[in-house]
Amino acid sequence: MSIENTLERIAVALETLAGKSTAPSQPKEDAKQTQARVEKAAKLAKPAKDEPKEETADAPSEEAVGNAIAAMLSANLKDAAIALLGEFGAKSKSTLKPENYAAFVAKANEILLGA
Repeated sequence: MSIENTLERIAVALETLAGKSTAPSQPKEDAKQTQARVEKAAKLAKPAKDEPKEETADAPSEEAVGNAIAAMLSANLKDAAIALLGEFGAKSKSTLKPENYAAFVAKANEILLGA
């Protein structure tokens, strides 16, 4: 469902509640029917809480970045870990941008394999 359709449905519901329906003359609804339509429209307009965010399954998480940094520190590669963060304009894991997680983890793995 497109956002435009959702907005149109909400506008019609609000106009109906206000008694200013722009739709062709329709039989009047009773309050229960109107309330049911408004609730249904509101439910359809809200995303479900269980819906996953638009992340790909193979995109590394912040936890994966932390694990990569921890592995580098365990391998006595502290300077390399700091330098790698610097390549991405970050000073710590929390300042590394999420869009750089995949590249960071890939480079960290390359460094660890070369160590």
